Amino acid sequence: MTPPAPAPVPVVPVAVIGAGPAGLATAAALQRRGIDAVVLERTAVGASWRGAYDSLELNTERALSALPGLPLPDDDGPWVTRDRFVDYLDAYAERFGLDVRAADVTRLDRVEGGWALVGAGLVARQVVVATGAQRVPRLPDWGATSLPVVHSGAYRRATDHAGQVVLVVGGGNSGCEIAHDLAGGPARHVLLAVREPAALLPKQLGPVSLQRAAFAVLPLPSVVADAAVRGLLATRLSDRRRGLRTPAHVISKARAGHVTAVDTGLRADVHRGRVTVVPAVESLVGRTVRLADGSALTPDLILAATGWTPGLEPLVGHLRTAHRMSLLDRTGRPTARAADEALPGLRFVGFAPTLTGFLREGAFEAELAAQAIAGAGLVERTLTAVRRRLPLPA
Repeated sequence: MTPPAPAPVPVVPVAVIGAGPAGLATAAALQRRGIDAVVLERTAVGASWRGAYDSLELNTERALSALPGLPLPDDDGPWVTRDRFVDYLDAYAERFGLDVRAADVTRLDRVEGGWALVGAGLVARQVVVATGAQRVPRLPDWGATSLPVVHSGAYRRATDHAGQVVLVVGGGNSGCEIAHDLAGGPARHVLLAVREPAALLPKQLGPVSLQRAAFAVLPLPSVVADAAVRGLLATRLSDRRRGLRTPAHVISKARAGHVTAVDTGLRADVHRGRVTVVPAVESLVGRTVRLADGSALTPDLILAATGWTPGLEPLVGHLRTAHRMSLLDRTGRPTARAADEALPGLRFVGFAPTLTGFLREGAFEAELAAQAIAGAGLVERTLTAVRRRLPLPA
C-alpha cells in the first residue's frame, strides 16, 4: 500500500518574526500596501515589554513613540508607562486586524520559492526578522560565588528587596533606571558599579525633550556634534567626586551602536546618598565582590545590568552572503539595514540603536522594509527618508 503523500507546507507572502513594536509596524505597513503578512511570536504581543520591571516608562516622548496609524493616548502625561504601552501594542494589533500567530521560529532555511520557517510549519516568500536587539541576557564570567547573581531582566520591583544591600552592575539605561527605582524603595542601600564615572543625559533640556534636541545635532559631523553636547551639558552635570561625569562623545558613540543612559532620577539619588557609585566588578570570590580599585564589598544581591544580545545565531547564524560573509556583526546584530536584503527575501527591522528613539526608528525601518517588498517608487522612498530626519511622528 502506497503511503499517503505528505501534506503540502503552507506558503505565505510575507512572514514577520516578532510581535514587538517593529514587527507590528512592519505588518501594518505591508497591509496598507495590500500585502498579507503573518506575524509569528513565540509568547505574546509585546512580550519583552510585558516582562520588564514595573516602574519602566519610555525615555522618548509620547508623540514620537507611537507606531504609524494609531497615536498613543494622551491622558497620562508625556512619558508612557510599561503597562500603558503593552495595552497600546495589543490595541494596535487589534486595530489593524494583524494576523498574529503563536510560533517559535528557531531557524530559517532557504528553499525553492522562499524561506522555510522551522518551528512554524510555513514557507514564506519574504521574511522580516523583528525579534529585537534585547532578547538574550548577557552575564559576565566573574568566577564562583555564593552570592545571588540575577540579570536585570529578572528585576521586577523595589519592594522585593526590602532590607537588602543591592549591587547593580552596569551604567547603561537599565542599570541606572533600576538603581533609581531601588533607591526609592525599602532596600537598605544601593550601589552602582561602573567601569568609568557614570554619564547621564538629561531627559529634557528645558522645555525640549532630549529626543527632539537630538535631531538638531545628528546631521553634524561627530566631532562637532560631540563638542556641542559637551558644551551644553558641562556646567551642570559633571561631578566626578560622586562618580558622575559629563557625557562625552555622545553622538559618535550612538553612531557606533552605544547609547548613553538617560537620567530618570539617579543623579539626585547619588547626591542625596541613596545610591553610591563604585568601580567596576573584577571578580567574585565566595560572598566577596572585588572591585577594580582593589576594594571589596559583601552585598546581599547582585543585579547584573550587563546587557543583552539579539540571539540571532540559531536563527540565521548558519547563513552566508554571496561573498561568504556572515549576516551578523561581532555584536550579533544584523549587518543589513531594513530596506536592504541581507539575502534575497530576507530583511531585519528594529535592531539599530539611535538617539532619536528606537520606537520611532523601528517604525521608519518598518516602512522602508514594506516599501522595498512592495516595490515602491523613488519618490515614496525619498519622502520617507526625509521625514525620518525630522522630529515628526512616524
